Amino acid sequence: MGSGNNLPAAYLVGLLSGLKAMKTDLKNAIPYLGPQRFVRRSRLAAVMKGIADSGVDINFSGEAEPEDDRIQGRHIASYAKELKKKEPEYKKKFSALLKQGLKPEEYPKHFKEVKSSIVKKVKEESKSE
Repeated sequence: MGSGNNLPAAYLVGLLSGLKAMKTDLKNAIPYLGPQRFVRRSRLAAVMKGIADSGVDINFSGEAEPEDDRIQGRHIASYAKELKKKEPEYKKKFSALLKQGLKPEEYPKHFKEVKSSIVKKVKEESKSE
């Protein structure tokens, strides 16, 4: 997925965690954040949305979740398209993605592919057990 430090990656971690939890018959979860303050539309909120989208019942308000466009990485793709006009900056900013053969301006497409792959793999694992 490229960087593991963004909203799309956080959502996918939550989705994968939730799907694996559902395989163990864990149907609901109560998030405990400790003393830290919850920030709406943050990476943590994206993880929680991924868990909720997996089917786990989690106490999570829709108002706190990031917008779907951000979860899919459209903001990254838009920024990449703008930055691509400034080639050295583009290559520097997205060097890790480019080394992996990913085009940051196609982030939403890549997000969908990774999400589909996760769901498919977890379903296949469930069938083989």
